[in-house]
Amino acid sequence: PEQLDNEINNQNAWLVCDPTNTNVFDYDEEEQWLKALELCSSQMLSNYL
Repeated sequence: PEQLDNEINNQNAWLVCDPTNTNVFDYDEEEQWLKALELCSSQMLSNYL
């Protein structure tokens, strides 16, 4: 219960990234999800290195 409210109200609770057209349009379903996680992880790590 209240999961969405907690995610919205807590700063940095969501994993976000800058999408590419390739990630949005060239993959379907599970592959799109996996590519999005890979991209977000890569972008997040580059902020710390």
